[in-house]
This record gives sequence, C-alpha cells and structure tokens, in this order.
Amino acid sequence: MHSSDIINLPHEDPSSPPDYSACILYFRRGTEFISTIQDLLNQSHPPVEIIILDNDSNDDVISNMSISDARIRFVHSDSNLGYAAGMNYAFKKLREKTEWTLFLTHEVRMSSDTINKLFSIDLGPPESPVLQIGPTLALLEEDKIWSHGGRITTTGGARHNDHVDSDSRIGWLDGACHLVRTGALVKPIFNDSFFLYWEDVELSLRLSEQGQIVCVDDAIAYQSTNTTPNYFMSRNRVRTWIIRRDAPKFISSLVYVCAQIVRDLLRGHFETAGTRLVGTIDGITGNFHPEHYFRGR
Repeated sequence: MHSSDIINLPHEDPSSPPDYSACILYFRRGTEFISTIQDLLNQSHPPVEIIILDNDSNDDVISNMSISDARIRFVHSDSNLGYAAGMNYAFKKLREKTEWTLFLTHEVRMSSDTINKLFSIDLGPPESPVLQIGPTLALLEEDKIWSHGGRITTTGGARHNDHVDSDSRIGWLDGACHLVRTGALVKPIFNDSFFLYWEDVELSLRLSEQGQIVCVDDAIAYQSTNTTPNYFMSRNRVRTWIIRRDAPKFISSLVYVCAQIVRDLLRGHFETAGTRLVGTIDGITGNFHPEHYFRGR
C-alpha cells in the first residue's frame, strides 16, 4: 500500500484534534487497571469510544468494576489471545471507525494532556502523512525514560531509544501506547502469529513504508515494563525478518541468537539455551510453544 491508497476518514474541524477510539487490552493487572481507564476518561481530548478486552483473565476485576460510562464497552475472549490477536479482536468490536485509533495496554498511566500533545504535531502532507504517533515512555516506579521510540540494529535487533534525542531515528513504537491513523490499517492489523512481542515492531515497519512514524518528546506516558522473555525474543525476531523477506537481517539474527545459545551453554545455562533454540526453530517454522514462555527467562 502506498500513501495515496490510504483512506482518509473525515476530520471536519482542522483547528481541533481529530477524533479517536481506544482499544485497551487487560490481562490480570488487578484493580490498578482502574487508574488506566480513569486517566483515559480524564483526557482533555477523550476518546469517542473505548473497547476493553478482558483477555480471559479469570480474576473478576472487570466484572466487579463500578465504572459506568456510555463510551465504554467490555468484551471478553474465551482464551488468552495475546497482544496481537487481542488487539485485532478489540478493534473489530468498535462500532464506529474514527480517524485515529489508540491501542493501549492495562498498565499505562497518562496525564490529562497526553493525547492532546500527541495530536499537537504536524500530521504531515498527503504525500507523506504521519500514520503512527506515540508518547515517550517512562518507568512508573522510577520516573525514568526507557523508550523514546525504537530503532532496528544492523544485525536485525529491536532496541529502545532510552533518552529523548530529536536526532534519534524512530523505526518503531512500543505497543503499550500508540495512535494509528485508522485508514492506514490493513486487516489483520497486528500479525497474530507473534502472540506477544515484536508485533508492534512489525506493524511500525509496515506503516513506515507508507508514511511517517513520530514519537512526541513532551508527551509522557508511564508504565511498568519487563524484559522480553528469551523464547519470544528469539522466535519473533527471526519470524519478523522471514515475514518481511529480509534475508540479511534474518541471517544476522540467526547468527546473533546462535551466539547467545553458545554463550548460555558455556555458562551452564542449559534451560535458557534450550528455550532460545526452541524459539528460533519456531520462528523459522511458524510454530508456537507457549509452555516455553516461563522457561529459561
């Protein structure tokens, strides 16, 4: 798809921020999740509609919520769909497709002007429109920036920019909190073969072929984060470059992961080495073994 093929949904008043809907993914966050919802409702520019997907949490948090707002609809999946398929499912449940769609995970906190700051940027000319916007992400516990967007390394890795730098090249945005121009979304939005991790990288890479990706310096969102488990780091890194048919980065990623496996073996970390190996094989074949999620992390 080229930028000329993007469907532009109507934006009647250019002097005001465009409308957006929100898809929020919930999985066993606990009652702290209520703060995430309240932050979104308290935005100076709130969403038109909010879909909250309970990703088969079985913790009764959603069912016991007392929040009542006409913009919110709760939906439930019968199994844990992961991030990619979960967000795809939530997006399908939106009743009205607005000009932009916000994808948000259950732990993100925002000040009341975060969305307005995201929309304060120049959204670009028709021939090179901005298609994805994200805030600078900071650690909730430490008030420390950990992701000003991300970049792809020469060896096919995905690295976060851990400080604000206007010269930093933004190759992808973290999936915890990002706005996407709805007309640029091709179904399925996220490649659900990833389950968790790297689906945000793959989406940004696709969108960057059509237009611009922007991380806004002074729009700060807070979250708690963890490192990517070894299984998904190996599997989905390899899988990304197969999907994109990028042979140099695929080969570089294989070499990198194999070096990690050798290092683990030399250190006696046999379970971790096995987890990386299974992940790499699954990345090549497209298979998925979720039981390795917690092994050798």
